[in-house]
Amino acid sequence: MNKKTYYHFVLDRSGSMKSCWNDTLNGWSDQIVKINKTANENPDQEIYLSLCVFDDKIEFPGGIVKMLEGSSLPSIENITPRGSTALFDAIGESIKKLDFVVTNEIVNNEASVIMVILTDGYENASKNFSSDEIKKEMDKLRETGLWNFVFIGADFDITSTAGYFNADERNRRNVSKDNMNAAYQDVQKSFDNYIALKKKGRVNRNFFS
Repeated sequence: MNKKTYYHFVLDRSGSMKSCWNDTLNGWSDQIVKINKTANENPDQEIYLSLCVFDDKIEFPGGIVKMLEGSSLPSIENITPRGSTALFDAIGESIKKLDFVVTNEIVNNEASVIMVILTDGYENASKNFSSDEIKKEMDKLRETGLWNFVFIGADFDITSTAGYFNADERNRRNVSKDNMNAAYQDVQKSFDNYIALKKKGRVNRNFFS
């Protein structure tokens, strides 16, 4: 039975995120607390958390961490906005990192992956991955029914970007930088619903209700 969930957050830390960075810090910290609570309330489920932060460089603070094991969780406390937006490289490197870990578990229907991508602007700095390469890889992984790609635009209409990558309307959101806490709460509520459905044997392909 599929009881493992890998939750990976791809977070834009480019210079234009400065205006909402304090709320972003608070929102991420609060989300860690709530995901821990979800893991504690659902001991039959294994939840793994990881984070990618990006500008024109890609970083993975903390690795892939199993919740409730006392390991150091991915933090953005020492990260500040800077640079430009290598969105395609962030997504491509994240897919590569996770796919290396979960391939066999996906084949055996033992795990599923949620990748949430939050950005406030268009790609303008990637060097290693093109949009076509990302689209092709996402489409292949979606065919398993166990990979879910979620797009969030912060003061940025994510519609065309998400649409190009074939993200369903219920896997995309436009949010206001003035209310980032509400955005994180929406993500957490959707994650809790996702876990509740997995307990019933369903892997939801539509993240937002």
